[in-house]
Amino acid sequence: MNESYSYIRPQSVNGEKPEYTFYQMDDAVKVVRKTNKIRFEHIFKKGDLVQGRTLKTFGFLAGYKEKRSVYATSEEFPESNAQSLANQIDFIYENEISSAIEYDLAEIILDSTTTATDKECLVKARIGQGVFRRNLFIMWGGCAVTGVTTKELLIASHIQPWSKSNGNERLDVFNGFLLIANIDKAFDSGLITFASTGEIIISPLFNDYHMAGISTDMKLKLQPEHGKYLKYHREFVYKNT
Repeated sequence: MNESYSYIRPQSVNGEKPEYTFYQMDDAVKVVRKTNKIRFEHIFKKGDLVQGRTLKTFGFLAGYKEKRSVYATSEEFPESNAQSLANQIDFIYENEISSAIEYDLAEIILDSTTTATDKECLVKARIGQGVFRRNLFIMWGGCAVTGVTTKELLIASHIQPWSKSNGNERLDVFNGFLLIANIDKAFDSGLITFASTGEIIISPLFNDYHMAGISTDMKLKLQPEHGKYLKYHREFVYKNT
């Protein structure tokens, strides 16, 4: 068997028919997506969390023999629910940060006429639309709690607040959740938090939480790397009294 092969999607994506080349690696598959204009690549590794699924195995041989996309199984779903890596790289590509946002960030930081406080607000807003939000989309695929995938309703929310995080922590994908607006606001203001096992904790001050669409049975799936950030949130953001 070859260590790589190519596949062209029979149906168009946004008016184009991308070519996908799959490269077999140790516990990983590199996918190169090419159109007439753009070449984009991503490496999918065993254990990666992509669109709410923890990647487990890759059907490279089956894809090669059947001349189709490689499919990946996950820890959360049966093998019959494996996901196409062609679809997943399309999803990642569509959420890729644009060069315009990178330019805007540099312009904000270098602007000597803007105060440090204003810079923080401006950069935070742009990051929310850029790399941090993109990476949260890759990880969760939708709201981390409800599963809602409508992009217009989703907010890239920091767990440990931006103002209390260093540069690396501000962009660390494990220092954030993708949340719909009502849950984001409640989380950001400390009216809710999450236990180390993922169950929601509702502040005793939040008496009408059910009217905000929040319920006591909500939970999310956490990775160990979320731990230190949620510990901070429970200790310093959550309103216990």
